[in-house]
Amino acid sequence: MLSSLIWVVALCFVVDAWQLLAINLLRGMKIVVLPTIMTAIGYWMFGLPAAWLLMSHYELAGIWGGILVGLAATGVLLLAQLVYELKAASQQNLVTGSTPSAG
Repeated sequence: MLSSLIWVVALCFVVDAWQLLAINLLRGMKIVVLPTIMTAIGYWMFGLPAAWLLMSHYELAGIWGGILVGLAATGVLLLAQLVYELKAASQQNLVTGSTPSAG
């Protein structure tokens, strides 16, 4: 039981780093409202129900599994928005002909 729980928690840390990277890159681009909504959706609509369902079968590992599902859903949503915003910024630079300045 404990060995399987350790693997689930370790995977949670990896997925958490992935979604934190995406949300902080979006914050650096001054995009904060939609990532906040996406985070709430990932945690409350995916993570909480998953934890509730998995808890009955896997006990503590199921709760951590639900956390993992919520983090992963949030990460996917945030990475999708990050890719969209980067493509939009790239297109804007192509249209205006501007290049990012150094420093």
